[in-house]
Amino acid sequence: MNGRFQALTLVMLSVTSAFFSWLGAAVVGLVTLRKGIGEGGFLLLWGCLGGVFLYVKLGDVNPIMQLSGTFFLAVILRRTVNLAVTALACVPLGIILVLFLLWLSPPMIDQVVAAFGELISSLKAQMENSGQILSFEIPSERLVIGMIGVANLATAILCLFLARFWQAALYNPGGFGVEFRALRYSPLVTFPLAIGFALVSSMQGYQSWAGFFGLPLTVSGIALVHAKAQYWRSRTLGLSLFYLVWLVIDWAKLGVLLLAVVDSAYDFRRNWPKEKMPVERPQNDEKSNDL
Repeated sequence: MNGRFQALTLVMLSVTSAFFSWLGAAVVGLVTLRKGIGEGGFLLLWGCLGGVFLYVKLGDVNPIMQLSGTFFLAVILRRTVNLAVTALACVPLGIILVLFLLWLSPPMIDQVVAAFGELISSLKAQMENSGQILSFEIPSERLVIGMIGVANLATAILCLFLARFWQAALYNPGGFGVEFRALRYSPLVTFPLAIGFALVSSMQGYQSWAGFFGLPLTVSGIALVHAKAQYWRSRTLGLSLFYLVWLVIDWAKLGVLLLAVVDSAYDFRRNWPKEKMPVERPQNDEKSNDL
């Protein structure tokens, strides 16, 4: 009971803040993974009540989307015990989140569109004064909805990974790393995702929606980089540089997607020296209900 009260308090406090709602989502994910849908759903319900308060006050639906997204991904992971299948569930879940945004139409969307419009107009004025032309256009509402949906979905899957990391740290140290580094899709999954990403990226006003197809591929590509990092002399430095480049350079993001597509057909891990492969820990399917 004490652990349940602490988890509930943490979730309720975190969702009332636009900057710390991810922490409550991760707690919901951990409880769902360890204690099941009932306990996780209980925290989700109370957390969404706090999220409704934030929506009424500020028009911000991000906490609700992050909580619900993490919860449903945790349910899938608990049922399938498969990170690849769970990451693939981002595609239908992303569509649900977008429909939720379209139905709710929060004032936040109008504010974001207006903020982009002011920024681009200001930049255009500055560029024109210097004799240059800025070709950016003010993003449409559909484009902004896609951006918000992809951002919340990415946050949800990161919160799930954090919850799974906590779970493994408590009951199976190192297990999450082994599980994540082995994540890979077959060509039957990867190529339809890549085609969907390319098609949606070419649709005017819907370019940001392509991120729903790109997220599973991004997760797969990053998993491959982490697997290769086991051979590097300085894994921490190498991964830090990788994430820095990946966050700053857009071409690096596309490169990770392409890496996942190529790996699905080629399977790079298969050709790595077996004698240097890290020893994988056996999975400990601990059923303890302790948090």
